Amino acid sequence: MTPADLLVLLLRSAAFIWSVVLLRRSRDRRIGLLGVLLLLLVVDRLVIPAAGPDRVAWWPAMLVSVAALVLVVFLGRWFDDHRRATEALRIEKAYFEHLFANAPESMLLADAQGHIERVNAEFTRLFGYSADEVRGQSLDEILAPHALAEARVLTSDSAHGRTVRFETQRRRRDGSLLHVSIIGSPIVLEGRQLGVYALYRDNTPRVRAEEALRTSDRYFRSLMANTLDLIVVLDTDGRVRYTSGSIETVLGYDTEELLGRDAFGLLHPDEVDEVRGRFVRLLDRPGPAPRIEFRCRHHDGAWRIFEASANNLLADPAIDGVVITMRDIAARKRAEEALRESEERYALAQQGANDGLWDWDLRAGQVYFSPRWKAMVGAAEHEVGTAPEEWFGRVHPDELEQLKIDIDLHVAGHTPHLQTEHRMRHRDGLYRWVMTRGLAVRDAAGKAYRLAGSQTDITVRKSIEEQLLHDAFHDPLTGLPNRALFMDRMGHAIRRGRRSDGRSAVLFLDLDRFKVVNDSLGHVHGDQLLVAIARRLEDCIRPGDTVGRLGGDEFVVLLDEVPGAAGAEEVAGRIQAALSDPFELAGQEVFVTASIGIAISVTGHERAEDLLRDADTAMYDAKAQGKATHRVFHAGMHSHAMSQLQLETDLRRALDREELVLFYQPIVSLARGRVTGFEALARWRHPERGFLGPEEFIPLAEETGLIDRIGQWVMGEACRTLRGWLDRHPASGPLSVSVNISARQFQRPELVAEVAAVLAEVALPSGALRLEITEGTIMGQAESSVAVLRGLKQAGVQVQVDDFGTGYSSLSYLQRFQLDALKIDRSFVGELGNPGENPEIVRTIIALAKNLGMAVIAEGVETPRQRTMLQQFGCDYVQGWLFSHPLDREAAEALLDAEPAVVPPRSG
Repeated sequence: MTPADLLVLLLRSAAFIWSVVLLRRSRDRRIGLLGVLLLLLVVDRLVIPAAGPDRVAWWPAMLVSVAALVLVVFLGRWFDDHRRATEALRIEKAYFEHLFANAPESMLLADAQGHIERVNAEFTRLFGYSADEVRGQSLDEILAPHALAEARVLTSDSAHGRTVRFETQRRRRDGSLLHVSIIGSPIVLEGRQLGVYALYRDNTPRVRAEEALRTSDRYFRSLMANTLDLIVVLDTDGRVRYTSGSIETVLGYDTEELLGRDAFGLLHPDEVDEVRGRFVRLLDRPGPAPRIEFRCRHHDGAWRIFEASANNLLADPAIDGVVITMRDIAARKRAEEALRESEERYALAQQGANDGLWDWDLRAGQVYFSPRWKAMVGAAEHEVGTAPEEWFGRVHPDELEQLKIDIDLHVAGHTPHLQTEHRMRHRDGLYRWVMTRGLAVRDAAGKAYRLAGSQTDITVRKSIEEQLLHDAFHDPLTGLPNRALFMDRMGHAIRRGRRSDGRSAVLFLDLDRFKVVNDSLGHVHGDQLLVAIARRLEDCIRPGDTVGRLGGDEFVVLLDEVPGAAGAEEVAGRIQAALSDPFELAGQEVFVTASIGIAISVTGHERAEDLLRDADTAMYDAKAQGKATHRVFHAGMHSHAMSQLQLETDLRRALDREELVLFYQPIVSLARGRVTGFEALARWRHPERGFLGPEEFIPLAEETGLIDRIGQWVMGEACRTLRGWLDRHPASGPLSVSVNISARQFQRPELVAEVAAVLAEVALPSGALRLEITEGTIMGQAESSVAVLRGLKQAGVQVQVDDFGTGYSSLSYLQRFQLDALKIDRSFVGELGNPGENPEIVRTIIALAKNLGMAVIAEGVETPRQRTMLQQFGCDYVQGWLFSHPLDREAAEALLDAEPAVVPPRSG
């Protein structure tokens, strides 16, 4: 064999061996087979021919073979690395897909422009959108309009590489509102943002729980303030650390009078040592102590008897004291004494009564009935035999079975004696209530062979009990079910509705202006009216429905099994029609209307109190709509009520937090074209809702009494601001500030003194402060208004009638009031220059004011034509958007800085 042949053999052997190695190492058989074919091709087609026919030039073949082997090894490794990288990428993508699709949080992916690319299953469940509905949509299109800021945060802040976190409210596809927290983060690759991803978490349960906690806290505080029991917390020395709000009702003291005071000093001298000793022993063991009775001195000096329980809560850091719960039991003591006397009288009467006796021979099955027993059922001596049926045959069918059971239980030895109540049929066919007592006689073996006892007529007592039970659950005036019985029936109706998928409705009625009847005709006739109304209400309902009286002039109607709101509204209409007929009282006709709120039971009503609350809310909405009408409750009413409650809480803190600010609208002299004063207008810079106008919080302030504090602050702030302007702008000439006075403020006796104090504090010149009082406020109490206005004039205040022309004024009183100016209501000014205008009202008001020596101010001037007409009519001053919107303090002062101080009309 030549060297060339040996070389060919070696090369082919090496190619075969390496092919086997490639096939075994390569997981992808296609890649391995390709390498084998390539290697064999190189050897057979390039290496062996390179040796030549003479098989002498073997070294070129060796070089080609080695190069082929190296190439195949490199390709094999490259294919293996590529396969492993591809497999790792596939696994990573599958892991991400699984993680994204099954994430417990709601997630979405969006590109850098804010277009949604993908959402997971939790997103579709939370918001109600399917993946196909949101894919390709922008965040702005999917988010509710109020949440556009959210879209901007996610797309812009994340674009700067920042992870953003915030909370907001989002609406689901069905319109329901969710509280969500959002985390948005950029997706960045090699410094370039590919998009953003966002996680949404439903915070609604937490928000609702927090709201429920706040509501519970408000309920607790209200209960503590209004409970009839007195709750006191004492320290270890027996000194008062806390008292509930009922302290004044129960003991007549203010809370401040008792804080830090020795509680034992209020006890009766005869009982101090015993109570103090129990208190000291209680300090050594935590927990409650037995109840105790003692006498305590009332603020009026009288001794009241109390029942108290104590609980050692020194170990509780929130209490750190002994909690004493006291209840005035004077009424109960009197009742117990009366009951004891009644029981004594009853015992004496029972001893003297001739009860019916009976004796039952159980073995013979015969019963002896005494003559009195027979007389109690109206039977003659010979008309009653000895069979037990003579007894059982006269027992009311509804109670016969129970009587036999009670007898059997006693005869069997399960009860010590027989005592039961049931009805017996009298000869006249009526049933009497009786009490049957008996005792078995037993033999040595304990078996009863005789049963003897008595029968007492308790018809009178039962009648009294039934009357007492009736009185406990019925209104004593009208005989209607009271709150307790009505709530019980309403609870049964709700539970019955849940079982049968039926609905019930509650109508809450409040009489309109009932106080006028009481004030004019007296409470006796007012009670007669309530009774007559109760009878008419009963005539308007079906059998099975319930009419109740909660108290005062509040009535309620429970409609069982109504088809819906339409059925309840039909009943409300019948009630309104029935009440429209006049009532005859004290020889004259009285007309009554009612505002009615309607609530329909739904799945969400678990308690009767909730349904009654909703009806009450709807009733107040009916009153707000003008009375003498009805409204059906909807969820927005409750939300509004809760919103008003929260707004009231915020308003109480607004002054302390300096959230109220004043804006100033210029008042311009038409003759000189210059600013002569400003009207101070309150605005509320609410931390969450932004600026609120007076129409959004002043009515609430008047209703809650906060208007007094707000009015005092407005007057003081406006006067101090004017003082500063006068000092810094002496060249502007005389300036004034106008402040609105509410009806409640005007009725306060302290008004004149408070105004005088403010003027003295800031040293304003006479006439610089002008108080604006509505026409209705002045005329509401015309006689007393004269004195108040006279006091204000003496203090150097100018008084203007605001909104003149919208109420009823007496010309004689206008002369007596000595007013400085009339302010024409904007409703009249706004008609000037309109098609079909009738300017005579404005012209007449101006002429009237001139004749009475008063200036005229027109508010709401918005067009040049209105200004021209007012100037032609002789109007003195104007204010409105034609000249300026209300300005903050700095902008108003900037207007004074302008030279010349002439106010041109605003364009547009």
